[in-house]
Amino acid sequence: MQGLQSLGIDLASLLIYAVNFGLLVAITYFLFYKKIVAAMDERRENITSRLEQAERIKLEFQEKLSEMEASKKAKEAELTAELDKMKSFIADKKKELVAEMEQERAAMLDKASKEIEERKEKLVSDVEKELLKVVQKIVLEVVENRVPEDAISASVNDAWKNYSMK
Repeated sequence: MQGLQSLGIDLASLLIYAVNFGLLVAITYFLFYKKIVAAMDERRENITSRLEQAERIKLEFQEKLSEMEASKKAKEAELTAELDKMKSFIADKKKELVAEMEQERAAMLDKASKEIEERKEKLVSDVEKELLKVVQKIVLEVVENRVPEDAISASVNDAWKNYSMK
């Protein structure tokens, strides 16, 4: 014991410290142990319930995600079908418009042909009138200059043959 005292350790103080520590542990055990254990159990239950809740939320999220994926695929299929409908509609409209344009083109060509024919007939008629005027002038010129009648007949017949051959 003297060795402990030479180190500065008193056995009575050591005993008092041990008793004090024992009392402190006993009082803490009786006063706080049940509360600490209850708090830890409550915390464990709280953590467990939150983990279960997180797992449940995770499952709900996965279900919603799969529902959204299915909905997305359905919408994509619907949009693809709608796009195909629109493409066929556009193709049909294109065919209709091309047919209408062809009809209008044919009508315009017919109208232009008729106008050309009318103008051609009018031009021929105008040329015949002008030709008659020229022939009349020639005949008047011949008659006034006292050209023999057989020369006039021959000239008119030759002119007429030339005109009718064209």
